Amino acid sequence: MSNMKQRLVHACAAIGLASFALLAGAQEHQWNSCKDQANKEECRHAQMAKFQAMHEAKLHDSLKITAAQEPAWKTFTESLHQQRDAMMAQRHEMPAHADMEKMSAPERLEKHLAMMQKHQAQMQTLLTSLKAFYAVLTPEQQVTMDKHVARFMKHRHHHHHHHWHHHHGVPQGEHKVDQAPAAATKQ
Repeated sequence: MSNMKQRLVHACAAIGLASFALLAGAQEHQWNSCKDQANKEECRHAQMAKFQAMHEAKLHDSLKITAAQEPAWKTFTESLHQQRDAMMAQRHEMPAHADMEKMSAPERLEKHLAMMQKHQAQMQTLLTSLKAFYAVLTPEQQVTMDKHVARFMKHRHHHHHHHWHHHHGVPQGEHKVDQAPAAATKQ
């Protein structure tokens, strides 16, 4: 997969998944089990669905969803599944690396802008779904949901930050903001 596609996949995952925080335990190394599969895409999609189901069950239990809240929970999780499927489909919409190299700078930027606009529309759909679900939660459940989302977003931010530096040649530990240069000494 080209570096451009890898960055798109990770950016899409960070944006889309951070809003609903259900894949917090899906570590990057777990995707490696698909490495030797004949159809990696199907394998990854199946693994993503498995992890999502596992974390949905965990969140459902943590929130102590009542029978009255089940319809809102179902609507919310269906929205998450649609987001997951859309993310997987979008991986194929990015041009190949060789095709991207042939594009002019404005064409590349237009392609990225179009993808960002799709992501923004998906995020709006997710936000609407999350707000509807959040509204039926008790104050105690809202606190639980807030903590779950905050923990996930912190995890995703760290992973995305590390991934960017890794793919842009910044050695581990050298990604901190440089200190101001020492004052020149008189000779």
